[in-house]
Parts: sequence; C-alpha cells; structure tokens
Amino acid sequence: MGVERIPRLDSFRAELGVWSRSAYCPNCSLPSSFTRSKGLAVWPEWRDELHMNWAAEGVILEVWECLFCHETVSVLHRSEHGFEQETFTAIVWPPQPVDELPPEAPTVTRSLFAEASGCEHQGYRRGAAALLRACVESILDDRDVSEGNLKVRIDALKDGDVDPDLVKDLHEARIMGNWSLHDALEFGADEVADVAALIEDAVQVLYVQPAQRERMRSSRANRRQEHKRGPAS
Repeated sequence: MGVERIPRLDSFRAELGVWSRSAYCPNCSLPSSFTRSKGLAVWPEWRDELHMNWAAEGVILEVWECLFCHETVSVLHRSEHGFEQETFTAIVWPPQPVDELPPEAPTVTRSLFAEASGCEHQGYRRGAAALLRACVESILDDRDVSEGNLKVRIDALKDGDVDPDLVKDLHEARIMGNWSLHDALEFGADEVADVAALIEDAVQVLYVQPAQRERMRSSRANRRQEHKRGPAS
C-alpha cells in the first residue's frame, strides 16, 4: 500500500568503477540520472579511491552531479570491515530537510516521525526504525487501542473499519523496529524510506482523509443553511 519511492543516492553502497546512477535529486527534487564527479578515500588516509584498500576499514566521499540541474550531491560511506559490508551511508550535502506529517496527525506522532526522518537522513537507520515503530504505538494510543502487546493492538484495528492492507503496513513498521531494537539489524536506506512512506499512507487514511470529508460535510451544511436563510435584505 506504500508509496513507491525513488531511491536516494544514500541507498547505494560505494562501488569502484560505477560512474552513473539513477536516483532522486535532493537539489531539484526530481528523479534524475547522475554521473560521479569524484571518489576519494578521506580516512584513515587521504588518497584517490583507485589506490585505497577496499577490503579494509575506511571512509569514502563520493560527489555525484545531477544531469538535470547540474548541482552536486556528496555522499559519505563508512565501512568497518571492507566496503562489501558497508555500515554507514549518508548524504552530507546538500543538507537534508526533515520530513513532516500533516497537521491532522496526532502531535506525538508528528514529533516522532520528524525525529525518525532526521535519523534516517543522517544514516542512523536503527534509530529511525525504532522511532517509526513508536509512531505506530502513538497512533494506537490516539485511537484508544491499548489492550495487549503491539502485535495484538495492531490486529485489533481489523475489528473496526481499517483496511487490512493498512494493518499489514503497520505490522511492517513494528517488525522493522523490533529487528532493529532486539537484533541490532540495520536496514538499507530504501527499506527505511519505504516504511516511512507506509506511516505517511496510514496517516492519510486514518486522519487526513476523514478530516477532509468532515470539512466538506461542514461546507455543504453551511451552504444549505445560507440557502434556507435566503438572500440578505
């Protein structure tokens, strides 16, 4: 049910010899093609990537140019055991804005989601996963679904008028958060972004759309009252 997201450049690991990618551009906010302008090892030694040890611990800085807007995006890659097992990837330029939920969402959910977005954009994906799980808990709290553990509480939504696919999506956020917290499993940037999109979808269905329908009902009622009163004398 989630919105399909175009991968960002921090969804990919550093690879020697890869000079082009298709990804979302944070400068022009469009899907685009990129060419890599430069790749440098910046730690433990400063050197060209062609002369670094890709099987050892290190940090690489890649600079990609968007072929649409011609602005650059800088991506930092860090590995503790060689870049086949990359452990950290983040866009370091341009600064990444924090994603926010619409004002119809519960205040606590909006706060947790914004913090999750900040973690996601900085490469702290276990923290983002845990906070997205907390978003689900806050939605259930707001809807007074409090009996049982989180799995039982999510399933309880099926007893109401909540779409079964939306229930599955909330379980996706729960499971990713559990694995991140209890197993220290780190997910890829695209996987975390997908679950964030599922939370956005849930907020649209549970809060935004009902609020929109209520505003339309109110507008129609006001129009009827004005019609009954007739034109002002």
